[in-house]
Amino acid sequence: MIINIFLFLLGLVLLLKSSDVFIKHTSIIAKKIGISDFVIGLTLVAVGTSLPELVSVIFASAKNQSEIILGSIIGSNITNIGLIGGVIGILAITKTKSNLKKRDLMIMIFATILLYIFMIDRVINLFEGASFLVLYLAYLVFLLDTKKEDKRGFENFLIFLAKFKYITVIKAKIKKAKISPERKEKRYLLINLLIIIFTGIAIFYGAKLLIEQTIFFGEFLGISKTIIGLTAIALGTSLPELGVSISAVKKGLGEIAIGNIIGSNISNILLVIGTSTLINNIFVDKLTLYYSSIFLIFITLMFWFLMKTDNKLKRKEGVILLVIYIFFLISLIIIKPIV
Repeated sequence: MIINIFLFLLGLVLLLKSSDVFIKHTSIIAKKIGISDFVIGLTLVAVGTSLPELVSVIFASAKNQSEIILGSIIGSNITNIGLIGGVIGILAITKTKSNLKKRDLMIMIFATILLYIFMIDRVINLFEGASFLVLYLAYLVFLLDTKKEDKRGFENFLIFLAKFKYITVIKAKIKKAKISPERKEKRYLLINLLIIIFTGIAIFYGAKLLIEQTIFFGEFLGISKTIIGLTAIALGTSLPELGVSISAVKKGLGEIAIGNIIGSNISNILLVIGTSTLINNIFVDKLTLYYSSIFLIFITLMFWFLMKTDNKLKRKEGVILLVIYIFFLISLIIIKPIV
């Protein structure tokens, strides 16, 4: 058992630390060879905050572990709002711009409710996953198409999506992208490439250890894989978001902290679950359908309500979110025998 705990923690550390280094050095190479900031934004930066969840979910999908997939994603989103939102609210009054509430927060609510709709028939299939990926691509392009960005709300995103404007914007941005012919600093690039290769291997084995030990603990302790995903994996993979958010609040950058929560939740649903369905369908267990997913909708709407009045997350509101998160953890013990 001690060895298994060690392997679980080792897998988690490998996954988190290697993901951070992987994204950093991949971005360096991308800029050196002349790839535009637009393309980097659409790929590396966007994937960066959700890479731990993405890789672990892909590995779980390859092993047909649907309970772990949904448990870790739903649990991570609940953790982001309840734990991270609660902590940063308690640390300081966190203020954001109104467009974050009118646009990104509404898109997060939309993605969360859409996830539940897709789960009603107890399976998320390839078509539904592909729909998530299209939505995610459109969302990224919508953000990067910055004309009058501050005045754009959720309704503008729906129009942008319905008219397929994201395809037009992508084509225009790619045409403007300039590929640099610069071929100096080959040694520097080679070092970065080697780092990427080694961290990529570390990410793979970190995810492998994490999922394998999760399966072991579930079987050994008689705890469902869904609950382990909702708690241990969700908390572990949310640590980068927690660190970034606390650091941002201490520097007075509340908008980054709140944006990090919202962006991560959107990415987890649209990108991570969408990618997972490319490998296998995701089957929905009773605990997820009848409790954890509904709780996610509840805490998401509560987050919106608390931010609604003056675009601030106050200390007492942070306490409310933290109490809700603690209640969720305790409730899993009570709900387990019922579902």
